Amino acid sequence: MNQFQFYGVGLKVLRIIQGYKTKQLAEKLGCTGALISMIESGRHTMSIRDTRMTLTLFGMNEDEARQFVEIIETVKGGRNHGGK
Repeated sequence: MNQFQFYGVGLKVLRIIQGYKTKQLAEKLGCTGALISMIESGRHTMSIRDTRMTLTLFGMNEDEARQFVEIIETVKGGRNHGGK
């Protein structure tokens, strides 16, 4: 699994736990369901701003959101900490 797939799977798990359908999340974020699907499959990634918005929507507190965003920033920066 590449780094973007890891990111997408994380967001998909959070979406499912929160009870959102792909289309519902897309409507909340002002994008398409196709884009959400691409993000969840690792073919596209979200901006840090959209990631924060999504995490807030999912009810994560500031510390949890900050930790998740730090992971994503690491992935986007191409720095790999022990994974393949």
